[in-house]
Amino acid sequence: MNRTELLAWRRQRGGPVVFTNGVFDLLHPGHVEILEAARGLGDALVVGVNSDASAGRLGKGPGRPVQAAEARARVVAALAAVDRVVLFDEDTPLSLIESLAPDVLVKGGDYTRESIVGADFVESRGGATVYRFTPTSVRRALDTGWTAIELHEFLGTVSRTPVPQPLSYLVDDTARTFGSIRVGHAEAFVRADDEAALTELLHHPKAASLGLRRLAPTVLISSTPIDVLLPRLRELGVAPVVESPDGTVHVARPDLHRLLDLGRQGAQRVQAGSWVERGAGWPVCLITQVTSATSR
Repeated sequence: MNRTELLAWRRQRGGPVVFTNGVFDLLHPGHVEILEAARGLGDALVVGVNSDASAGRLGKGPGRPVQAAEARARVVAALAAVDRVVLFDEDTPLSLIESLAPDVLVKGGDYTRESIVGADFVESRGGATVYRFTPTSVRRALDTGWTAIELHEFLGTVSRTPVPQPLSYLVDDTARTFGSIRVGHAEAFVRADDEAALTELLHHPKAASLGLRRLAPTVLISSTPIDVLLPRLRELGVAPVVESPDGTVHVARPDLHRLLDLGRQGAQRVQAGSWVERGAGWPVCLITQVTSATSR
């Protein structure tokens, strides 16, 4: 449908018309959910689809859009929730919105009020701008420092109607699980089976600068790099050993004096008791005795 046909159709519509827009290049269930929700807000849903030239200027990357405009429009028009589809060639659908004069404007949860094209126009005519809230969009607000109470107060202030109960539940449920998993920074950890020993270390007057903090009864973390932490702990009278990434004890014996790259040296037979560490690249061994496969 071209714009002239759309406007003629619009003049014959008596009920509220809903409008949304997008590229719809790679249609996925999220698109369908938005379109179905938008259709439920009025008597008809009009979808504006960016032309190939318009979509190409959005900076989505080389080779986009993948589907031609006519193909994208046809797929969207085939959805049961969509009543009319129209292509627009401009960078934004503002002129289309001003011509169509929809009663309701719908955008996804990734948009803020200020970034929704046409919101001022629709609201100035007494229409409504609808925002789609998801756990992700609510979590994004919590990530920036909002509390659940502040979100409820904000929604109550900006909404022209009572805040829908499902939205209040969504805010509360998302806030309830927010922060249940935490990520932090640590340079090293200190663990021991003896909880009392860790407690004594944690409260040692000279350990204050080590940045120790208890994560579990038998685990401390430190903000001090391990190459500094190790000698400092020894100065405090403890005898720590270093764990390798797989949890085994890593002790470098003084008599392990040769460093060989087994991957480059060829076949070697390592005597029992040698310690092997797999690092990046070739396997490296610190060993005391090596018997060449060719010396026997």
